[in-house]
Amino acid sequence: MLCFHRAELLQDGARRPHPIPATVDLRTVRIEDLLATHNFISTASIVFRRDAIALPDWFRTIPFGDLTLCCLLSRKGGFHCIDAFMSVYRITGHGLFTKVSKLGQWLMFLRFYTGSSPHTSPPPNVPS
Repeated sequence: MLCFHRAELLQDGARRPHPIPATVDLRTVRIEDLLATHNFISTASIVFRRDAIALPDWFRTIPFGDLTLCCLLSRKGGFHCIDAFMSVYRITGHGLFTKVSKLGQWLMFLRFYTGSSPHTSPPPNVPS
């Protein structure tokens, strides 16, 4: 239901691969893989059909739209990784998340999990 590709990170003039945990099988990426690692998919690499889901009203209240979107799409099926580097994510230190203190970041994760979990838990019998 969702495809994504590998991405590079650009920081201080140096490029490196956007890390994907070694425990993740790129052939069978599951929502559990994302939630266990706080999302390793580069937002700009996500591709899905426009008619795959309708965004609910509560979506705008969640701090991480990209991870929430992945949770919603996971209810429709699994993810596929195109194992090729096709984008570069520039790290400037001025991003919305990186400007927040560590405590603030953990509070954002808490808001994400408490706000999205009632709506995004996978239904029974849906393969991941």
